[in-house]
Amino acid sequence: MSSVKVEKSFDIVMLGHFARDLNVTDGVEKQESGGAIYYGSVAAAKTGAKVAVISRLNPRDFNYLFELLKYGVEVFPQASAKTSGIKNVYQSSNMDKRICTPIAFAGTYMLSEILNLPTKIFVIAGIIAKEVDLPLLKTLHGRYPGKIAADLQGFMRCLEGNNLVFHPWPEQVEGLKLITYLKCDSNESEIATGIKDIREAGLKLKSMGPKEVILTHAKGVTVFTDEGIFEAAWQAKSMKGRTGRGDTTFASYLAKRLTTGSKEAVEWAAALCSLKMETPGPFNRSLDDVKALLRK
Repeated sequence: MSSVKVEKSFDIVMLGHFARDLNVTDGVEKQESGGAIYYGSVAAAKTGAKVAVISRLNPRDFNYLFELLKYGVEVFPQASAKTSGIKNVYQSSNMDKRICTPIAFAGTYMLSEILNLPTKIFVIAGIIAKEVDLPLLKTLHGRYPGKIAADLQGFMRCLEGNNLVFHPWPEQVEGLKLITYLKCDSNESEIATGIKDIREAGLKLKSMGPKEVILTHAKGVTVFTDEGIFEAAWQAKSMKGRTGRGDTTFASYLAKRLTTGSKEAVEWAAALCSLKMETPGPFNRSLDDVKALLRK
């Protein structure tokens, strides 16, 4: 499908594996759609951005990806032998902790699979390392200079047998210079920098190349920019929809960032994601609900 010519332009184009995950909470299993592009594209589209998704998955699962169409997201699937998936095991007493094991991996993207879609921001939203390698990242940076956003998870979360293990990104020094908007969580920032303190780690990552670092943690989200450090706290009444927290936050931040400054964008993203975390699945509330939470 990479030969399809698309005349449209977008605010945000997201590249990443769509997933069919097995989420287990207190021993209760449920197979659900997932992946950063799944949660993120819905949040960005509902924020008001014109969004497209390029993904790699088995054709038998295309119908799950096409569910994004109802949110106004355009989808460009590429066929793969497998659809990526992760088993996430939670205890409701602490939804911030989870045990993740791989189910399947859809493989590394080839440049020929990635349509050259005009966009304001191009998001590399990987869930497992090697979806996008450094040569491809360099090519995408050349295509979209100053427009690359990326989740550090997609370069650090490695397949090792039947386990998913976080390791420092071997090409981090070179790779971070190609990214304008970098997303990570507190675990990833500590592994990447060797620094436990969130502020120090975020500033260290920013000094390595990205213009903005969006760092999620147990209390909320902190953004590091040239204009300063901005943060907002979670206000969720429940953590039943914890899966997809970072993906939702990053995408809604980027979508809002197209029209506002970082302070307004991080406050918007934290409020929207707080509401998302109250219910499993992608963000399903109205924008009026987000605005009401911001006024509190």
